[in-house]
Amino acid sequence: MAISNVWNSEGLETTDIPEQLVNFGQHYPDLKPRDVAVLMYLLSRPTVKFVKSNEEIAKATNMGVSTVARSLRVLQKNGFASYARFANGQTEWTIKIPEPKGGK
Repeated sequence: MAISNVWNSEGLETTDIPEQLVNFGQHYPDLKPRDVAVLMYLLSRPTVKFVKSNEEIAKATNMGVSTVARSLRVLQKNGFASYARFANGQTEWTIKIPEPKGGK
């Protein structure tokens, strides 16, 4: 099982969620509620805590593993998440909040 380390590049505390994520449909039209749920889970993790797998995220967010994988791809595509995979099998995720694409 691969282990992922989630880093919050914005230096946010675990309870400090940007306001634009609350109305994500207005600010980030490509995100669905499931994508924001995965993002919120990752942002809520302390930076020194390891996320062991997509299964852990799925259990915490009450989603299927394939839904979590799809959400992670959407988050990557929209600039919220990036990762580096190391030779030992570990994956380090970096989570950031990009500038909103547009609003209504």
